[in-house]
Amino acid sequence: MVGLDDSIITKVGKKIFGCEAIFDHAAKSNQSKYPWAQNIVSVGLLKQVKGRWACLFLDFRFYLPLKTIQEKKETATIRGEVVPFQTKMAQAAQMLIEIAEHFSGSGLNLLFHLNN
Repeated sequence: MVGLDDSIITKVGKKIFGCEAIFDHAAKSNQSKYPWAQNIVSVGLLKQVKGRWACLFLDFRFYLPLKTIQEKKETATIRGEVVPFQTKMAQAAQMLIEIAEHFSGSGLNLLFHLNN
């Protein structure tokens, strides 16, 4: 079973790629609702290990909002170039396709149906 998730990873430092003030809907009362963080979209293999679910990550992408990219913020650049915008769903679809292609010759039965 494959799982998709997006999560935020808080950081310290103003020049970290992909960082911005991101709304955290799960913030506790003593935490900031807008921490300085990276938003990560990830794909992982869900597997039961000793009776508990574990996620073995296969791929991830940094998600940057369109506004951040349009404003050409320093945290949206790699080697001076602004990264292209992709929605979270487009990132997830691309990762699933790449994973399916990677394992296509391995004899594993992977079935992905994606509508473009």
